[in-house]
This record gives sequence, C-alpha cells and structure tokens, in this order.
Amino acid sequence: MEKKAGLRPGTVVTGAGLAAALLLYGWFLSVDLPDAIGGEARIAQAYAALAALGLLWLLLLVLVIVDRVLGGPSWARRAGFLVVPVAAIASVFATDYPSNRLCQIIVLAMPLLAGAHVALGRLPAPRAARAQWLALAPMAALSAYAIRLFMV
Repeated sequence: MEKKAGLRPGTVVTGAGLAAALLLYGWFLSVDLPDAIGGEARIAQAYAALAALGLLWLLLLVLVIVDRVLGGPSWARRAGFLVVPVAAIASVFATDYPSNRLCQIIVLAMPLLAGAHVALGRLPAPRAARAQWLALAPMAALSAYAIRLFMV
C-alpha cells in the first residue's frame, strides 16, 4: 500500500490564517488609502484604519506563535519572536508620519513581510530558515528606522 501524501495540519492552519490576514490587510488598505471627505469622517476613518491594523497584527502575531510551535527549532523562528512584535510596534509608530515616504512603505510593507515570514516557515527545514531570514532582515531594518524616527 502506498502512503497518500496530504497536507499537514500546520500547513492548513497557516494557510487559513494567512487568508484571513490577507482579508484584514485588504480592509486596512481600503480604509487607509482613500482620503475622507473631512470633519468627523476623517476621525472615523482613522479609527477604522487603526482597528484594521491592530487586528491584522494580532493575527500575524498568533501565526508567528503557530509557526514556532509547529515548526522545528531554528534561529529564524526564534528571531521572529522578537522581530515581528517589534515590527508591529514600529508600524504603529510609522503611522504618525503620513508624509514620510519611507514610513508609508513601512506601514504597507511590514505586514506583508511578517506574512511572508510565516508562509516561508512551511518550507522544508533547511530552506525555511534561510528564507525566513530574508523576510526578517528588512523587517528589522525598517523597524529600527521607524523607532529611531519616533524616539527623536
């Protein structure tokens, strides 16, 4: 008898979580990018954008924990425990500078890099660690910039 190769449970959970994260990212973009008419509509739009961003980062942090639990031991997964929460904080800091082009890139790219870190964790072990480092390196650099800009 042949063993049937199917999807691992971790892959299904990660895929479903990343699909939900993409929906939250789309919601965030839909309320963050267009300009509101003015007045109280701007305030409501800002609250909606912050709620979408908060829920997105909460889901991404849960996915990082799932990746760490289901994946094997690697330095990239351990570093993700530190870099991804710092990236979440840095992206919130970057929202304070809407006219800074790099801060705009940080707000838009950081969740994508965190999602890539989680998705790349499903690769076979030797390639997963190298691929996850490629997602963590720009996250760390962009986080350092946003935090330094906020602290000055």
